[in-house]
Amino acid sequence: MYTSTVVVNPLPGPIAGMDSLCSGLTTMLSDTGGGTWISGTPAVATIGTTSGLVSGLTMGTSIITYTLPTTCITTMVMTINPSPAIPLITTHTPPSVCADAYFQNFGIGTAPAADEHYTWSVSNGDIMALGHANQYCIINFSTPGASAVTLTATTNRPGCVSSYTYNLNVDGTPASNPEVIYTNNMFICLLNSVSSYQWGYDDAYSLDSSKLDGEINQTYLNVSPDWAHKYYWVMTTDQVTGCVKKGYYLVPTGITNVNEPVSTEMKVFPNPADAFVNVEIHTTGSGKMNIQVYNLLGQEVNSVPVVDNKAGIDITNLPSGCYVIVCYQDGIKTATARFIKN
Repeated sequence: MYTSTVVVNPLPGPIAGMDSLCSGLTTMLSDTGGGTWISGTPAVATIGTTSGLVSGLTMGTSIITYTLPTTCITTMVMTINPSPAIPLITTHTPPSVCADAYFQNFGIGTAPAADEHYTWSVSNGDIMALGHANQYCIINFSTPGASAVTLTATTNRPGCVSSYTYNLNVDGTPASNPEVIYTNNMFICLLNSVSSYQWGYDDAYSLDSSKLDGEINQTYLNVSPDWAHKYYWVMTTDQVTGCVKKGYYLVPTGITNVNEPVSTEMKVFPNPADAFVNVEIHTTGSGKMNIQVYNLLGQEVNSVPVVDNKAGIDITNLPSGCYVIVCYQDGIKTATARFIKN
């Protein structure tokens, strides 16, 4: 009679790690016991023999095998999904902007696919509003230095992302952003010491921006503005610094606003007035406030601080006519009102 000894070796443990990823990306697999890795379909995915690093190449599946020195094996199916197209940012600022360049439009010309969604991020800047499906956004740049705006496309398939970054520099030249009023069927820019004007609007749904052909004066006549669907703005070029500045009549705060919108109500009385105007402000925001007064030519005629949400304006020396009061909170326009000087 013959006898033999049979050695039963243990199987490797389950393979740890992701079982799917996108083409062009990598993932790490692991197991116990100093074994080796092999990919059944290296045209779809390769794997480091000893490292377990999987590289996705093309759409498809590949059986990944882990073999111990004892020849015991375990396997898993690795699925390689197609990566989303790189989301190229086609709407953007010039590569250099002035400090305090507010409300700058960024966007991509194509909406996300049905199984994708877009995400925006920015360094050295603040995202102020996001349009429908995040195809467009508005960003403020207040601090000098390098800035990077990144758009990331993510699919519903695990591990599938693509991104694109637009780099720009915020220089130290301050940009005094233009203020806009609407009166007598006309938009008026309150900056008059600039070399050029360009009026336009953002679509209220998408935040895609459009220039108005031929509207290059300090005023823009529009008898019936489409308040429900358009945010009107003007871009000006400073005649000394060359800074391009952008100001809205109504700042976009709809769609998805990253920052909590500030609600400000300003009361002006008496109105009409002869010698003195009182201003009372009720706001949900915080920060330093001041009041500036403009005539209808866009010239600043007075400026006073706000103390305890109140301000008084001496208008004794102002000519008779209509004037605009603008409330600023930490440099941002939060409310406007008009009064008449008798």
